[in-house]
Amino acid sequence: MVKGLTDAVLVHSPTVIRPKIYKRAFHAMDKIGYGMLHIASFLSKNGYDVQIWNVPELYRQGYSEKYLKTCLKNYVPKVVGIELNWMHQSCGAIEIAKLVKKTVPDTQVIIGGTHATILAKNIVTRYPHYVDGVLRGEAEVSLLDCVQRIEKGKSLQDVSGITMKSGEKLIANPIERIINDIDEVPPYSLKKATGTSPEILGYPDPERYTPAVNICRGPCPRQCLYCIGPKISEFSGRKEYATHSPNWVIDQMRLLIEDGYTELYIQDWTYLSSRKTVESIADAMVKEGLNEEIEHLNLVAAPGFLKRGTIRKLFRAGVDTIDYGMETGSQKILNIVKREVTPQQMRNSVKAAANEGIIPQTWWMVGFPGETWEDVKETTRLIKDTIELGGLPFWVTPLIVEPGTEIYERADQYGLRLRMRSFEDYFAFSTTPLRNLAWYPELITHETTHFNLYDILKASFLLRMYVYRRREEAVRKIMKAHERFRSEEVITHIKEAFERILFTVF
Repeated sequence: MVKGLTDAVLVHSPTVIRPKIYKRAFHAMDKIGYGMLHIASFLSKNGYDVQIWNVPELYRQGYSEKYLKTCLKNYVPKVVGIELNWMHQSCGAIEIAKLVKKTVPDTQVIIGGTHATILAKNIVTRYPHYVDGVLRGEAEVSLLDCVQRIEKGKSLQDVSGITMKSGEKLIANPIERIINDIDEVPPYSLKKATGTSPEILGYPDPERYTPAVNICRGPCPRQCLYCIGPKISEFSGRKEYATHSPNWVIDQMRLLIEDGYTELYIQDWTYLSSRKTVESIADAMVKEGLNEEIEHLNLVAAPGFLKRGTIRKLFRAGVDTIDYGMETGSQKILNIVKREVTPQQMRNSVKAAANEGIIPQTWWMVGFPGETWEDVKETTRLIKDTIELGGLPFWVTPLIVEPGTEIYERADQYGLRLRMRSFEDYFAFSTTPLRNLAWYPELITHETTHFNLYDILKASFLLRMYVYRRREEAVRKIMKAHERFRSEEVITHIKEAFERILFTVF
């Protein structure tokens, strides 16, 4: 550890701050959000010294809460930015804020991320002594403004997109400053947060960590009730969908490969881009030879978006798995939740990917409004169909009803009884201990007209058991779909997925 002042420390939060409890938590968050990594690279571009603290990885390496306090005293950052993207980080983010204020009281504490953005007023109202503000939406420009104002001894009250308390007054500024050309944000490195900074504290081991590549930003034009995507423009300040150029994407991948990471994933809404854009990125990867250096590349796609020609180009570029959010096999439920896809499109997408040598990994949920046991049976039948076409059931979970989504805001209209409303309610996702078979009744966010919380748990469990019991038959079916699926490496991946399916959680 290098002793000396630093401008900003950006913290990837644990679920809880106490290492022993963290290790027993059901969902230990080890993925650093690339939003925070982009903020670090942008601050560096503007001449500031930045540290990233990957607290979950520090815990894995045996460091303690005391070590974090020592680091704070040695670095004395002007500002600490705390990542709160997922509800699983809720408790940990607040505990980190408390630790900072108790250790270096004059340091400004800013929280940001999707979950923080949605519940910003709740956070600053409940924790004004520990949280100086929440930056809503895209925060590269606004956090830079915070650092500059802190340097000059100025108030943060006029910062774009900040929610904060000033005495008894609640301030919630509109988001007026974002970066229109997102290529202006430099690609990030995991070896160094910036060109001048020391290594990230808690450097993720390339042997066990898969970093994400960002392709796009902005709202989703689809209107799925349970997804925050259609509401992004309200929360982020970005009204239009924006895509990075192929050159930027190539630069980002090359940086990560140079850092030692040869397994990457793209969890963006790439399906909002035109197929031409997706193909141009794939072509650029082949042209630059990245397909020869990448050992694994995962992509997310909406069923029905990718055609055979595009899938073929993605395969040549190194994509070997595609995650398809199927959700349900019931057309009735798809219509209710405004998911613009049909079961036949799902089958076609699985078949097309498998025939081109890419494993189609299918994701499923239960607990939708209006869902009955007959709908769950339809999901079971579609899982069976997709397995026979070469699909790999990868994730089966209860639906999380999140604040900010249409289904949350209009719960009564859709026949839902919400079980979580306040920011503290979501602490359960941080503090619930790990259990066998993913049985977490305290984490069910709602009940429906037909299903109480135990029905939702039971339906999820039965679907997972259905997949698990058919695993040997399913492996044979998938292996028949394409000769590449018969390699030892792929067979191992498939078998591990079937073993893991019993423990998939949220």
